[in-house]
Amino acid sequence: MNELETARLIATGLMTSPTPCADHMLWAIRITSTGTAERVALNETVFRDPNIWLDPEMLSRVAGLPVLVEHPAGGRLTSSEFSDRNVGSILLPYIADADGFQNDTDPANFGPDVWAVARIYDDATNNLLQERTISTSPSVNFSPSDGNVTIPLGDGSHVLLEKSPQHLCHVSLVENGVWDRENGPSGIRNDLLKGSDMSDEIEKTPEEKEAEAPNDAAADMEAKIDQILAHMGTIGARMDAMEAADKARRDTRRKDADGLDLNDDGSLPGRGETRRTAADTAKDERADAAAKALVQARADAAYLGLGSRAPSPMMGETLQGYRSRMARGLQRHSAGFDKIDLATLSGPAFDAIEDRIYGDAVVAARTPETIPGVIREVVKVDPATGQRTINFFGDHTFIHEMKRPSRRLIGINTRPAG
Repeated sequence: MNELETARLIATGLMTSPTPCADHMLWAIRITSTGTAERVALNETVFRDPNIWLDPEMLSRVAGLPVLVEHPAGGRLTSSEFSDRNVGSILLPYIADADGFQNDTDPANFGPDVWAVARIYDDATNNLLQERTISTSPSVNFSPSDGNVTIPLGDGSHVLLEKSPQHLCHVSLVENGVWDRENGPSGIRNDLLKGSDMSDEIEKTPEEKEAEAPNDAAADMEAKIDQILAHMGTIGARMDAMEAADKARRDTRRKDADGLDLNDDGSLPGRGETRRTAADTAKDERADAAAKALVQARADAAYLGLGSRAPSPMMGETLQGYRSRMARGLQRHSAGFDKIDLATLSGPAFDAIEDRIYGDAVVAARTPETIPGVIREVVKVDPATGQRTINFFGDHTFIHEMKRPSRRLIGINTRPAG
């Protein structure tokens, strides 16, 4: 089996990360995630577009990137910095879930990350990755012509909407990465470490450990092989275990005589647990309906300017989902934001883009040139008096529609009649 075939199996989880390969080790490492992330040091919320990064061309650009230990001083990778920091290179980029397992064949669970199998040649780095949990950080360069958009916020922070970078520089091994999740550094997939965490090994005394320690290289290698095989079996059973646990929770959930939820053992919830009543549910539903009414009123003002009305919320639709759907209906009028997948946004990034889309829609409603050849009726209602005013926008008037087709003289018949 060659190194590329091995890398493909590591990406899917059929072989462990790391796996020895000739004079180096193959590791699954994260290049980047997509969506939003917080750059605290820059007081910035960044949006990295999955439509740009989860793409075959971007994967081709990632292939071959150098792997460094920490970013170069000043951010510039000089010859001396490369010599001091380079420990490997990217062999096989792939689209993956947040745990680093390839998932590009399932449209329903696609991404949100770009990972890669990397060659790590440096022995000290390989030992460090096996002993400690660290992360990764990509380095990319943008030029003014790339079209990045910066949106300032009222609290002094800003939102950065990234476009396709001009240059991918390198990926660095770091203590903490911008794209780490809540559980700490997560940019390196160490399947052997995870396998040891999942075991129920009983702590032994130093004397017992010394007595059981292998006394030759063959025994040590056999132990490593057993660990790899055990982890491979764990990978195959991950989804089955999750489904079985979920089914067990559903099967053991019961109701008491008053309709209150019971614990799995049949006892009543403890004092520290919250019991939701029908009044609590009704209060939440009223608050949700009021919030959606405000969203619809705001959207309706923009939709009316374009000759339509804002749709009502759908049954079961969340507030965030409704806001996204209303903004999506106006997106085509907002240059630079018309291709962004709003479903991938949340928090300040979504708020800023939503405001921009609504503002651009209002401008579009006042610009007849945006719909050539069409007469558009726009109804405005005075909020104070309720008086309705109808305006027509277009590049011609309704009289044009009633005109007879134009005629012109093309010649005079001079031949005698008869």
